[in-house]
Amino acid sequence: MLSTIDTSSGQNPPNVDSVDHNDARIWGTSAWLPHAEAWVREWARGAGVGLLSEFMLYRNRPWSSHYTLESDMGRLWFKASCGALGFEPALQTQIAAFAPELVHDPLAIDSDRGWMLTLDQGTPVGNDHNGTLVDWLTFVLQIVSLQQGLMGHRERVLATGIPDCSPGTVVDRFDRLVVLLSQLPSDHPSQLSDLDVAELAAVRADVEHAVDVLMDGPLGPSWQHGDAHLGNAFTRADGVAVFDFGDSQWGHVLETLVVPYSILETEHPNWWNHVESAWRHAWGLNEATFTDMWTAARRTQAVNRAATWHAINECVSAEPLHQWADRARHHLLRTIDV
Repeated sequence: MLSTIDTSSGQNPPNVDSVDHNDARIWGTSAWLPHAEAWVREWARGAGVGLLSEFMLYRNRPWSSHYTLESDMGRLWFKASCGALGFEPALQTQIAAFAPELVHDPLAIDSDRGWMLTLDQGTPVGNDHNGTLVDWLTFVLQIVSLQQGLMGHRERVLATGIPDCSPGTVVDRFDRLVVLLSQLPSDHPSQLSDLDVAELAAVRADVEHAVDVLMDGPLGPSWQHGDAHLGNAFTRADGVAVFDFGDSQWGHVLETLVVPYSILETEHPNWWNHVESAWRHAWGLNEATFTDMWTAARRTQAVNRAATWHAINECVSAEPLHQWADRARHHLLRTIDV
């Protein structure tokens, strides 16, 4: 197995090779693509890997760009992340070192540019089918296992650049987002109206209460996946394996369940009780304690998720009308209806 090659300098991000690699608008252009291709080819020469194809665009989003290319060791995946999510290569390397049986180690990373090269691990569950209950249980319990192991390594995880969204930081983040989103241009999909601001002001005390509930509860913060659905799980012989760490935060562990809940309550409502029960048993919680914390975690998760989307919007600030540009407002307003 090849060891991860890290070409990060730690000195000149994000302007490397006179290119602002955190500007998502340049991905795929002639000013950017040759640098990415040269980086992969340099790694291949050093690793003794033969490349058998050119870069092929798989997907381009405002927050990341994915390319594939064939090699004599299999299909390779190149991923570039915007500045707000540029911690992913370093984070995945750290998690893989901690739990190599659950998370694959990148072949190469460059945190200055938010670049990562990985070996194909199979088909995401969400690409084949909607997933089974067993898939969901395996996926959620893998995340729990990682959270339990990483909980005592806060400084090591935060050193990768992952945002600290632990409960004690949430109220300040809520206040800051209300100001930032209300000051957006009037045509921006995430601009808060005067009515939005008034409704959020009315729910601020509930956000404070949610923080108190979580901080007084039996569980605390750890690595939080941020986007835990089966499209971010590989199919493998012994079940599924988690990937895609770009939405990660250091947050309360219960927040990870919000995305699975939002999917299962619509698509497979009978499955949710099984997933919740498995999660509770993994953490040693009874149903009453879980219920006390669940509303609180859904509220703090809404604030933290809004922060991720606002940061993504900042990466493409000149193009505010992209498909997901309203997500920051959408998630912040979820604090009202929990």
